[in-house]
Amino acid sequence: MMTRRNFVKTLAGAAALATGARLEAAGKLAWPGPIGIQIYTVRDAFAKDHAGTLKLIAETGYKEIEIGTDFPIAELMPDVKADGLTIPSAYLDAPKTIDDWKKTVD
Repeated sequence: MMTRRNFVKTLAGAAALATGARLEAAGKLAWPGPIGIQIYTVRDAFAKDHAGTLKLIAETGYKEIEIGTDFPIAELMPDVKADGLTIPSAYLDAPKTIDDWKKTVD
């Protein structure tokens, strides 16, 4: 006997086959690359303890961080490298003068 539930399952299966949906992708990561986190999301903890927060971020499984200009990068790099993290991007204020641009790039 065809029930509403069986009909919906059958219809969904037929739609998946008709559209070429690949069901074997279930359970796999949508993005196979490294996963990052914005430091802004943990800004309070980061402001209190840079090194400890970076260590926890790395232990959680993140590989990349995005930082702002609030913290001197030269201070952070030893901890970033020690924890196996990278900084592929940053959020920056738009510099208004050539000197501001130079500071941002540095």
